[in-house]
Amino acid sequence: MLFLFLGRSDVGAQTLDRKLEVSALYSTINLQAFDSRESGVGVRLAYNINKYLAVEAEGNAFEFSIGDHPTDEWLAAQGLLGMRAGFRGRRAGLFAKLRPGVVNFPKLRVHQRFCFPVQSCEDAGKSGNRLAVDAGAVVEFYPTSKIVVRLDVGDTMIRFKDDVFFQTSSFVRIKDGFSHNLQVGGSVGFRF
Repeated sequence: MLFLFLGRSDVGAQTLDRKLEVSALYSTINLQAFDSRESGVGVRLAYNINKYLAVEAEGNAFEFSIGDHPTDEWLAAQGLLGMRAGFRGRRAGLFAKLRPGVVNFPKLRVHQRFCFPVQSCEDAGKSGNRLAVDAGAVVEFYPTSKIVVRLDVGDTMIRFKDDVFFQTSSFVRIKDGFSHNLQVGGSVGFRF
C-alpha cells in the first residue's frame, strides 16, 4: 500500500512540472543605428528542459519608423531562437538568456556603390535581413501553476554590413559592425 501511495505522488509531481510555455508579449527596442525607439508585439514558445534550463523561440513585429518619419512599409520583424538558464523557484525565477536570430528591416539595402542623383540608390542590392544576438536577463513570476508573467531586459546586438536605409525622400547610411540596442519586454503566458 505504501508503494502505491509513493508511486502516485511521483505521477502527481510530474503533472505539476509543465514543460511547454506559450506567451504573448510586448517589446520595445532602442535602435542605436537609427536613433529611434520602436515598439511591437510578438509570440514566444518555450520548452523547459528542467527547472534550470529552457529552449525558446520568439518572433516580434515592430512598427518601424525613423524618429517621426514613418516608412512606406511599417513592419520590421525579429526572430530569435536560443537558451534560457538560471533558477526557478515555486513563485519566481531569475534567468540569463542568449538567443541568436535575425532582424528584418523592410527598406534596408546593401550599399554597393556611391549613389548619384542620376542613378537611384534603390538599385543597390536588396537584403533587409541582419544577424542579431539577444543577451540579457529574465525575471519570471508564477501566480498559478499554469500562468507565467515575464519581464525581459537585454542587449540586442545587430550586425550591419555598410547598409543604406531608404526613406521616402532620403537615406540613412549605417556603418559596418555591431549595433548595441536596449530591448525591454513584458509577457503573459500559459504553461502546458
